[in-house]
Amino acid sequence: MAKISFKPCEGNLFRFTGMDFKKFLDENISKQRAGKIEEAMDERYKIAINIATCLPDEFDMVLDCLDDNSRNATNVMYISAIDLYMNEDWERSAALLETILDIDSEDCYSAPAILTLCYIMLEDDDCLESIVSDVEVTTTMNIFALSAVDYKNSGTINVRMAEKLKSNHQFTEYLHYGRELWDKYTENSKEDMDVVLAAALARPILKKLEGLETTLLNTKK
Repeated sequence: MAKISFKPCEGNLFRFTGMDFKKFLDENISKQRAGKIEEAMDERYKIAINIATCLPDEFDMVLDCLDDNSRNATNVMYISAIDLYMNEDWERSAALLETILDIDSEDCYSAPAILTLCYIMLEDDDCLESIVSDVEVTTTMNIFALSAVDYKNSGTINVRMAEKLKSNHQFTEYLHYGRELWDKYTENSKEDMDVVLAAALARPILKKLEGLETTLLNTKK
């Protein structure tokens, strides 16, 4: 396995080095499309852990977001965090997402929203309270995460957010597929990733927060 490391550069930034992460992802996703889903997930996780653990325990640098290879390295961690979530390993999923947020000041992914869902599943109210303010009402994933928090705290959902989710027919159609939907996404990249991901991650939350789905689909102006 390649020796992954981080390299400081100008402007208090750093880059990941040691392998071509885009090439790894291309080959890894091809393996998943060929039906070797568990093997592909295991490979992603091993590389993700190597990326995360190559960093020192304490550092004050941020990722060079203009470096394509480094962005692909964080993409490996992000996809692996979703894999772990789908396998109901909320704790390790949260750990990878926390690492992404520690190093990526621009957060090009939906890490705060998915972390919000992890903390709901882990029943970690302190961490949930600290992260939810970072979730903006911008994407289907974010809107669902905020709606789940609203329902958890008050038993109700913001009407405008509920309407946005209900009016997204792709989201409501996919709502019950869970892990199966995430596995399928790697085989069909034409789908809207935000909607697919939100619907796939929603399944465990809907099971945990009894009544959320009914409230979501029946909330009216």
